[in-house]
Amino acid sequence: MNKFVIISLFFFLFACSNSNKNANQILILHSSEKGEVEMYSYLTQEGDTVITEGKYVVCFSDTIKTMGFVYSAETGWMAIDNKGDKLFDVYTFDNGPDYESEGLFRILKNNKMGFANSEGKIIIEPAFDFVYPFEDGKAKFGVSCKKTSDGEHEQIDCLEWYFIDKQGRKII
Repeated sequence: MNKFVIISLFFFLFACSNSNKNANQILILHSSEKGEVEMYSYLTQEGDTVITEGKYVVCFSDTIKTMGFVYSAETGWMAIDNKGDKLFDVYTFDNGPDYESEGLFRILKNNKMGFANSEGKIIIEPAFDFVYPFEDGKAKFGVSCKKTSDGEHEQIDCLEWYFIDKQGRKII
């Protein structure tokens, strides 16, 4: 009976140490050329491939500790974790992933916008037609918005505008 308890404890500790290993792993961007095309992949510090070459068209993050930005031709900019799993779509700004402002950047889900932090945690669930970055602790959001484009630039027209705080509460 004692041996069973010791062996069970050993396997439990081994399983926990392996799950923590992935949580703490760091991915490093690797690039190579195939003809005139640059191909990207992410490797662990030990050299193991986590994200295969060519999965993403552009890799914005050279090192991923908890979260990084990549671009897929099918879905656009997205955030991935250090295991290579997609976290959420990221709002495109200035031909790249949205800039962080006051610790948060804009994300997308079901054509709605919200906010996440640099750790990859969603802070404000996507619920807004359009929202500007935070400035002085508040962000301006629009209701009943429509996008128009001149081919190069997009414009957002909303029927009403309000502000939210960093908890997503409407400021009156």
